[in-house]
Amino acid sequence: MLADVLAVMVLIHVTGPSSGMPTGACFLRIPGRIDGGGSSIYCLKSFRGRPGPGATVTDTGTMTFSLLRGTITARVEVVQRFGKDGKRARQVLHGTVVAGTRSYRNARGTISGGGTDVEVAPGQIARSDLRYRILLQ
Repeated sequence: MLADVLAVMVLIHVTGPSSGMPTGACFLRIPGRIDGGGSSIYCLKSFRGRPGPGATVTDTGTMTFSLLRGTITARVEVVQRFGKDGKRARQVLHGTVVAGTRSYRNARGTISGGGTDVEVAPGQIARSDLRYRILLQ
C-alpha cells in the first residue's frame, strides 16, 4: 500500500545589499530582501575560516523567511568560496526546516540552494543573488 504524500516547494530569491549586526542571540544577524515581497533573517551562530582571496568560510545558524502566508525557519549550513579578489563569493546552502507560522505551521522539510554575493567586509553585503528551494513535507 502506498501512502499519500503531499509536498510543497517554496522558491525564495534574496537580492540586494545587507548589513550584518551582532546581537545577543547571533554572532551576526543578517537581514535580506526577498524578491516579490517578504524578508529573510540569517542568525549566524558559528563559523570556520575568514573571508579573503581564495578563502572558504563555513558557517551555521538559522534562517527565517517572512512571507505573505507566514514564516518558515530552518537550521542551515552555508559554505562560501571567495574569488581571487576576496569579495566575490559563491554560496552553497543546505539545511532542515524546523518551524513555521500561519500557513506554514508545523512545517518540516529541507532547504537547499545558494548563489553569489559580494562581501565588502565581514557581514557587509554590497550585492546578493541567492536562490533557495524549500521542500515542505
